Amino acid sequence: MQGFGGVTEDKRRTGFVAAVLSGSTLYFNFNYGSNCVRMVSGTLAVGPSSMTGTFNGTTTCGDKVQSGQVSLDSGRLNLAGRWTGPAPSNLGPGTWTWDLSQLGNRLTGTATLQTSNLQEADALQGVFVYPSQNPIFSMGMVLSSPPCSGVSVDLMPVRDVIPLTVTQISGQATLSSPCLGGTSGNFVLTKQ
Repeated sequence: MQGFGGVTEDKRRTGFVAAVLSGSTLYFNFNYGSNCVRMVSGTLAVGPSSMTGTFNGTTTCGDKVQSGQVSLDSGRLNLAGRWTGPAPSNLGPGTWTWDLSQLGNRLTGTATLQTSNLQEADALQGVFVYPSQNPIFSMGMVLSSPPCSGVSVDLMPVRDVIPLTVTQISGQATLSSPCLGGTSGNFVLTKQ
């Protein structure tokens, strides 16, 4: 990838960035500044929500840039982990727990339902994206226990509610067919 970036030292300086991602390591070259242009290269260890690494290089004035350190927040939420809360009303009174894994913006995991109507664990999968300042998600699962065996559940944000934060997932569970007296119910899960 290539682009234009900036850094702040004693003042803001901008320049050209070229980088290649290999596994969880980002290799980069960054030329920035106008007088005594700095030409540096280095590596960053890429995590779910941050990158850290080192760089070295030279300047067009003949100086060396040595043992530079960089730390960046990617702005991507880390949703991996355990989330719990009351089950949506359309699934019956009780709780549910999501155990999520995350690779980039893809989510996979298990939803465990412990309600008066359902006692089951089902596979979850979906994505989250940043179409504006607030991230949104789209996930799905298929219920496995009677009386709802085979019923798909779409998990989406509720309109006018911030759906994802580092500590909370808010949304609506919509069933593909009536099963337990209703097709949709809201939920709020908290990260444990």
